[in-house]
Amino acid sequence: MTHHPYTDPRSIYSKTYKRTPHKILKETLQEYWKNPGDGLNDPFQYLFPDGWLRSIRLYDVIRDLIPPGEAPSILELGTNIGRNLMMLMFGNYEKLHGIELSEIAVQNMLDWFPKSRTIKIQIGAVEDLLYDIVQDEFDIVFTMAVLEHLPIESEHVFKQIANITKQYLITIEDEKCTSWRHFPRAYDKVFKPLGLKQIKVIKRFTGLRTFVCRVFKKEIKE
Repeated sequence: MTHHPYTDPRSIYSKTYKRTPHKILKETLQEYWKNPGDGLNDPFQYLFPDGWLRSIRLYDVIRDLIPPGEAPSILELGTNIGRNLMMLMFGNYEKLHGIELSEIAVQNMLDWFPKSRTIKIQIGAVEDLLYDIVQDEFDIVFTMAVLEHLPIESEHVFKQIANITKQYLITIEDEKCTSWRHFPRAYDKVFKPLGLKQIKVIKRFTGLRTFVCRVFKKEIKE
């Protein structure tokens, strides 16, 4: 595949791209993630031991921000089979919510983790469902390997992500790799103009060479 310099003027974050793969429609990506058929992103692959290690590390990051005893409301964008949310549930967090595009992944979560039925999951695209959420709805919003799959035309959701975040946003994303379904961004440059101050960075998150965990705190407007 030939990669070309990123020059699409539609992107308000074009400076965060060094290179980009060929253009692809949002609908094409959404159809893929509803039911990946290439064997590379089967929901059950997210239950491998290394995946649970990432969820444990995520739990540690969240606990350092707001411990479960303070009962924060938490939203995950792109829950897949629910591994991250279940780890938070195991760690005594209760107000858990998620958005997931794949109905198959959500059904697998319900089958494998019966207790996940207490988690409020909405099925659909973040590009649509985020706009049904009111400002400052969730104390913590987090993503893991989700924003990297949003194409250029979906970048409008970043502003809404900042809008619904009351206290903290956590992004754990691949910021380097490109492919037909990967759109790397430096998320500190994305969210700083939207009122989120970066307070922590963890590079090579749990051994993932190109992944960066960034923790943002919402700045209070005076």
